[in-house]
Amino acid sequence: MTQQEFYNNLNNSKTSFLQKETTELNSIVAEFPYFQAASFILMKALYINNDIQYKTKLAHTAANISNRESLFNFIYSEYSIKNNSKENASPSKPLNTTIRSSKEITQPKALQNKEGQEIKSKADLIKDVKDRLDEGERKKEKGEREKEKGERRKEKEKEKVEEKVEEKEKGERRKEKVESIKEKEKDKDKEKEERRKEKGESIKEKEKEERLKAKVESIKEKEKEKGERKKEKGERRRKKGERRKEKA
Repeated sequence: MTQQEFYNNLNNSKTSFLQKETTELNSIVAEFPYFQAASFILMKALYINNDIQYKTKLAHTAANISNRESLFNFIYSEYSIKNNSKENASPSKPLNTTIRSSKEITQPKALQNKEGQEIKSKADLIKDVKDRLDEGERKKEKGEREKEKGERRKEKEKEKVEEKVEEKEKGERRKEKVESIKEKEKDKDKEKEERRKEKGESIKEKEKEERLKAKVESIKEKEKEKGERKKEKGERRRKKGERRKEKA
C-alpha cells in the first residue's frame, strides 16, 4: 500500500475493502501497534467486510488508543471530504470542504464482558480481553488433553485388540499342539497294536511248529517202538526156529 493510497483510505468514504488491502493493513498494525490511523482504517475495513475477527481486534484496538469516541465515529460514520483545487479556490476564501452523511449513524451496543456486564473502563476492557485469552488458552489446553486422552484410549483399545489376536493365535497353536500330540499317541497305539498282533501271530506260528515237531517226534517214537517190537518178534521166531531144529 502506497502513502497516497493510505491517505485516501483515511480521508475518503469507502464502502468496500479488498482482501489485499485488509492484509496490508494487518501487516502495518502488527509492525506498528500504536499507529492509530492504521488501526482506525483496519477496524473500518473489518467492519465493512463483516470480518469474523472484527470484535476481537476491536477490543484490542480500543484498549490501545487514546480516544475511543474518535474510533467509534470513524467506524460507524461514512463521510467524504471534497477539497476544491487551488485553481478554482479564491485566495481570499477558505478551502471549501463538504462533509456529507450517507446514512444514519446508530449508537453501537456497549461492550460487555463474558458475564454480560458492561465494560466501563480501559482496565475492565484489558481484564476482559485477558480473561477471554486465558479462557481460550484453557479451552485449547483442555482440547489438547482430550485429544491426548482420546489417543491414549485408542492406544489401549489397539493393545486390547492385539492381545485378543495374540490370545487367539496362542489358542490356535495350543489346539494344533494338542491335535499333534493326539495324532502321535494314536500312531503309537496303532504301532503297539500292530506289534502285538505280529507278536501274537509269531507265538501262534511257534506253537504250531512245536506241535508239529511234537507230532513228528511222536510218530518217530511210535515207529521206533514198532521197529523194536518187530525186532523182538523176529528174535522170538529165530529162537523158536532154533529150538525146532534142535528137536529135529
